[in-house]
Amino acid sequence: MVVFDQEICSGIWKFSALATKWSQQFGIGIIDSNIVEIPHPYQYNVQLDNDSICYVGRSLFIKGTPIVDFNNKEITSGDQVSAIVDLTFQPPAFCLMINNKTQPFSVISVPDRNSKDEWKFQSLEELTGFDQSGIETKKQFKYV
Repeated sequence: MVVFDQEICSGIWKFSALATKWSQQFGIGIIDSNIVEIPHPYQYNVQLDNDSICYVGRSLFIKGTPIVDFNNKEITSGDQVSAIVDLTFQPPAFCLMINNKTQPFSVISVPDRNSKDEWKFQSLEELTGFDQSGIETKKQFKYV
């Protein structure tokens, strides 16, 4: 597990990681900055305490609730995975790239605040823009 302790309140941010060792639980995501204990992404029965967005395998989890879409690419060893939080987009969005290809979904209305050798940390950078035009409206899932 990699945890990067950076509260994001504005702008566009990209967190990139390299999957170095295969695991059934490969995942990347974001959580509310006020959370002291990181919840398991599958904890849907405690949604009030699971303020996370996570992508595991090929499934998106919003507050622990899975959204399965077999058109999404599954994360595998050697993949470069980037989570993008765009707080300039209206409504604010979370998107994912695998090997520099934007996945066909986003999570919209993201709130503006809130070591097992599986990953090698690569970067966290603020971006000036990100193209979300390839994501269909029906693949934009609201963070509720």
